[in-house]
Amino acid sequence: MKLTMDFNLVFNTSMFTLYLRLLCFAFRIHLTIKGIFMGDQVIDEDALLGMKSLLGEQFNDTLDFCYCEFDRLNQELAQSIHNDNESAIRHVHSLKSNAAQFGALTLAAMAKKVEHSLNDGNLNDALVYAAQLQSLIDQTKDKINLWKGK
Repeated sequence: MKLTMDFNLVFNTSMFTLYLRLLCFAFRIHLTIKGIFMGDQVIDEDALLGMKSLLGEQFNDTLDFCYCEFDRLNQELAQSIHNDNESAIRHVHSLKSNAAQFGALTLAAMAKKVEHSLNDGNLNDALVYAAQLQSLIDQTKDKINLWKGK
């Protein structure tokens, strides 16, 4: 049996791959322009502006509450990660959601890594990722506070 390749399929696949790479590159540029960086810490200003618009006068109070929630959820994750996988997943999932809602992209991404590791039963990876959360929480608070001061 002779295998032949359709040139159009190969060409289209290559073009699609190139397109995806360019799209990823453009998204990274978008984050660079729209985001605020602290090292690799990214905050999405559009998400913050959206929340500020939605919450109005309650934005600062809600943000302060959100900061407390970041700390509380991380603390509860740390207390449950070794002995209650279901609770640990629930806490880190909530942390991920809260972070994403307020544009804390790097924090949300790290929380997602913890959540996926726990869901996959990989406690060692989850512990490595979870160890980075408090630092990211502190950086997130600093970066959002800088943004608020603009």
